[in-house]
Amino acid sequence: MQKLFLIMIVAVCFGLAGCAGAAKHAPIAMDDYRKQFARPAEDKAAVYIYRSGIIGKLADTQILINGKFLGKNSGSTYLYVEVPPWECVITSTQVREYTTLPLNVEGGKIYFIRDSISPGLFLANLLLTQVDEETGKKEIQSCKLIESAM
Repeated sequence: MQKLFLIMIVAVCFGLAGCAGAAKHAPIAMDDYRKQFARPAEDKAAVYIYRSGIIGKLADTQILINGKFLGKNSGSTYLYVEVPPWECVITSTQVREYTTLPLNVEGGKIYFIRDSISPGLFLANLLLTQVDEETGKKEIQSCKLIESAM
């Protein structure tokens, strides 16, 4: 029984170590700037994709916009991207699980997308939800900006 417990502890430690280098935080000055929520130019829409709180902190999700990799998201982090006005598809994926959110964005506007993760029977349950501006701004305050690949 003690051997089994020791093996489980070692496995958890290795699992946590594997998650440690998942996403690189942006400089604090850039995080502070993005939290001013400045309106983008009329030919761009600003999209914040975030996961607030510590639920799923050790389980990164990969975020894609129209199939292009934006970055990895984990608990208490957010990604920021400006896109041209269009209908875009945001995808959150992890291992063999994914979810998508079609979003019709307009220039000069800001959009907030909550990336949620919860435990499932065999795989995590992923959910992308568009939230109103007041909720998004409030929940992002406790998050840190992740460097984007776009």
